[in-house]
Amino acid sequence: MYAEFNLQVDRLGNIKNFKLIRSSGSSAFDRAATSAINKYKKIAYLKEIDDDTYKRYFSNFNLRFKPK
Repeated sequence: MYAEFNLQVDRLGNIKNFKLIRSSGSSAFDRAATSAINKYKKIAYLKEIDDDTYKRYFSNFNLRFKPK
């Protein structure tokens, strides 16, 4: 079981937009994952990486949440 999200992040690391692209099948788990993204808001280290790495891997990427 996992939930997958697509994230769009600006050059300073701010999460500008995200959407659920694959539900885990559990609405409670999906809500918890959504809440975690909303709380995080920023990926601080992105401002320290080079532009090519940012554009290739971090400007738009998928993130998977799995329970442990």
